[in-house]
Amino acid sequence: QIPRLKTAMYGEVLTTDEVITRLKEAETKKSDKQQKKGLRGRPKKKLPIQIDEDQIENTMEIDFHNQSLEESYDDVANDNGLEEIEYQTPVWSDIKPGCFLLVDFIGGLRKKTHFKYVCLVNSVDEDDGEITVQGLQKEDDYGAVFSFIDNDISTITPEMIIAMLPHPNQKQEGRKTMYVFQGFVTVKEK
Repeated sequence: QIPRLKTAMYGEVLTTDEVITRLKEAETKKSDKQQKKGLRGRPKKKLPIQIDEDQIENTMEIDFHNQSLEESYDDVANDNGLEEIEYQTPVWSDIKPGCFLLVDFIGGLRKKTHFKYVCLVNSVDEDDGEITVQGLQKEDDYGAVFSFIDNDISTITPEMIIAMLPHPNQKQEGRKTMYVFQGFVTVKEK
């Protein structure tokens, strides 16, 4: 039988080594718990760090760059022979129905995230300065092929326009109309 540690009820005698070690463990657990109550969040673990000179030399030879998701897509597209299309600065007189735009939408839970979508202009209201657009979604990994998003019609202002895009080629795949740009478009979709 293992002796119990409830000293208040049983008045345990500290004669055996087992009882003494269990009592010390219980006391350290209790003190650790009290210390953790004062801390907020998870306590950080301290890890011992050992560095070999060989590892330092090997890591100095390798040069890693932090790349965003968009940059990695750019690299993959460049490897496949695609280059980024030339963005044209938006001019109010050039924005007409049938024109393709790169539009900045703000969304997310806190309305702080910027999303970039390719849109097709449906109508332009010159009195109010509002533009009605149809949203398109990326159909390939690189951002060269786009198709319409069903029921995604938005009203935007000229300030939301990032760039004007050159006219893409149309191709039909089943019931979907695909728009193929000569290069890739850097978008950030949900």
